[in-house]
Amino acid sequence: MIGGKGKDSCGKSGTGETPQERKRRGGSPPARGKRSLARKSTAVSQVIHTNSFIQSIHEKVCQLSEESTLSFL
Repeated sequence: MIGGKGKDSCGKSGTGETPQERKRRGGSPPARGKRSLARKSTAVSQVIHTNSFIQSIHEKVCQLSEESTLSFL
C-alpha cells in the first residue's frame, strides 16, 4: 500500500476493483449521499465567502465615494 490509503501501486483497493470500476459502479448510496452533502456544503461556503467579499468591496467603494465627495467641498 502507498501512503496508507488502502491501494497498491496499481491503484487497486483491497476489494480488488480499480478506481475506474468503482467510479462506474458509483459507490454505495450512503457514499453518494455524503459526497453530495460535501459538494453542497462547499458550494454554500463559497457563496458565503463571495458574499462577504462583495460586501467588503461595496463598503470600501462607499467609503472612497464619501471621501472624494468631501474633498470637493
